[in-house]
Amino acid sequence: MPFIFLTQGRLPEARDSVDKIPSNPIFGHDLLQACLNPERRSALPAIAHKLEATTMAEPDPERRFSSGNLLAYCDQKESALRVLRSAVDGNYCAYSALQSSPMLAKLRATPEFSSLLSAAKDCQQNFLAKQGQISP
Repeated sequence: MPFIFLTQGRLPEARDSVDKIPSNPIFGHDLLQACLNPERRSALPAIAHKLEATTMAEPDPERRFSSGNLLAYCDQKESALRVLRSAVDGNYCAYSALQSSPMLAKLRATPEFSSLLSAAKDCQQNFLAKQGQISP
């Protein structure tokens, strides 16, 4: 629920719902607590590093994409870019989602984002070409 509330811009509800998600690092519980509570902000870099490491070990690129969104929202740009790149490299193309997710608004201003977006577009085109929907 915190993820949904954040994409809708409903910060108070997101804060209230963090404690209802599992404390397993892959779900971003600790990251969200640090990100959404100013008194815990100093712990954010270490928690982001832990989430990145846990996420990169995750075989599911969709899970990596979700974690990358959380990292980006929490202004952990370098970690977010690495995790999102890993998702795209894992064939989670997400071209449209990269362009439209409100969680990635801060990340879109970085020079590295255009490269990530380009890789996602290539991923999508390769997928569609393999499906016979477009020519390579």
